[in-house]
Amino acid sequence: VFRIFVIGDSCAFGNALKHTQAYPFYLEGLLNQPGNKVTYEVVNAGVPGYSSLQGLRHLERDILPYQPDLVIASFGWNDTWPAVFYTDKEQKSPSYLSSAIYRTLQHSLVFVYLENIISVGMAKMRISYANNNEKSEQRSRVPEDDFVENLNAIVTLGIKKHFKVVFLNQPARQLVTHHYDALIRKVSAELNVAFLDLLPSFCFSGHSVDEFFLDQNHYSPLGNQIIAQRIFDFLKEKKLLK
Repeated sequence: VFRIFVIGDSCAFGNALKHTQAYPFYLEGLLNQPGNKVTYEVVNAGVPGYSSLQGLRHLERDILPYQPDLVIASFGWNDTWPAVFYTDKEQKSPSYLSSAIYRTLQHSLVFVYLENIISVGMAKMRISYANNNEKSEQRSRVPEDDFVENLNAIVTLGIKKHFKVVFLNQPARQLVTHHYDALIRKVSAELNVAFLDLLPSFCFSGHSVDEFFLDQNHYSPLGNQIIAQRIFDFLKEKKLLK
């Protein structure tokens, strides 16, 4: 078995879609062709709201025990969001007890409903905070130096634990990417890590841009299919598979 983990945010997770409509699921289908001597597992480990820091911790804590052969990492949009009071790195981790209580409360539909209301409120607060502060005073959830540090840490883990790494960028509806895209490219070039630019996949597909996205940056089922095909071709081209 060749095990691939896709780590990232809601774009990787497949926000507002069934799990069978997200690109990790489509990718697994493309990889497991009839007659293959190798079985490929593609695990969607994307989590909505995650930044590169949380993705790194997720990789260290939850994914490494499963001995991945390849990790595909897609981060940036959440990293660039304005920090409210604290950056992600400055946030204090909850205690074991509070985490246990939180997991129990998540079984309550009332709690989940209230949590969603709070999440929307926090998003509005971030936007308001960004609009009411001078650009020079704004801080991102993950500042640029920390973002680079997190990408480097993912690569270092790959070397230490013997898995390969592929970084993706994240096109949006306007066929642009977030401004951290340049940092991903830079780290990939400096560390000789595979980088896949998804933007041309949308620009030259022959479809309308509106068909690729559900909103500004979350992919539609068609968008996910195109991404899966591009990743599949890229992995074969770079000889990153068995």
